[in-house]
Amino acid sequence: AIENLRDYDNDWFLDEKNKEVREHLLSDLLSLAEEHHYVGAYTLIASLMSNLIERDKYMQKAAEGNSSAGMVTYGQFLCSSHHTSEGFQWIQKGAEAGHEMGMFMIGLSFHFGTFTSVDYTQAVEWYRLTIEKYNNYYAAINLGVLYADAGCFHSAKKYFLLADSVKNDIIEEIRNFGLEDTLKNLCTCIQLLEFPYSERRRRTVIQSHSSELD
Repeated sequence: AIENLRDYDNDWFLDEKNKEVREHLLSDLLSLAEEHHYVGAYTLIASLMSNLIERDKYMQKAAEGNSSAGMVTYGQFLCSSHHTSEGFQWIQKGAEAGHEMGMFMIGLSFHFGTFTSVDYTQAVEWYRLTIEKYNNYYAAINLGVLYADAGCFHSAKKYFLLADSVKNDIIEEIRNFGLEDTLKNLCTCIQLLEFPYSERRRRTVIQSHSSELD
């Protein structure tokens, strides 16, 4: 349940006036992790640590305990700490274990060259896997963009339609991240298909998901 919570807000627990509640939560999470062997709890413990050394320690525990969320979170932490090679390896392990954000991030890296060299074949493969397993909006948008960039607008339309079908599930998130332009891709693609083939590439303006990792 913890790993699937979308509205969990660790900032609330970090507020000094909620210190007592935070201490109770940390105690319960440590019990889950160490007594009941639920290693995913280490990820949440790490998010409640203000000390970077302590945060690193618990992220590593989650990753080494084979928590897919822990692997991806620890990998992101290492990448943000300029240990890119090791961090990407952990993200990839989490992706291979089926973690949604990890899978998308691998595709994103191959698409934009974030942590790897650009490899569109690998980007397409990881985006497809993320879509097949999770109907991920951002993967569908980016895969549509790749096809549009290649001039394959009918294939691009297919993935923009898929993204459009799931957009309402995360519409607030899309707006909060300032990604409203990606919502226009389907209409843009349909309009482009009305032009002769030779005109389409010249008129293409398609928005991909940001290459920045949250």
